[in-house]
Amino acid sequence: MIALSGLSIGELAAFVADHLNNKGIDVVLVGGACISIYAGGRS
Repeated sequence: MIALSGLSIGELAAFVADHLNNKGIDVVLVGGACISIYAGGRS
């Protein structure tokens, strides 16, 4: 098992999306989390 507490928000989003995709669930990340990932945590 992977230690989720050590992941960045972008890595965590990718981990969750990959896990759901493997279960046949398509996901799209929207909103403030996208901005945070794109900006590298800068506000």
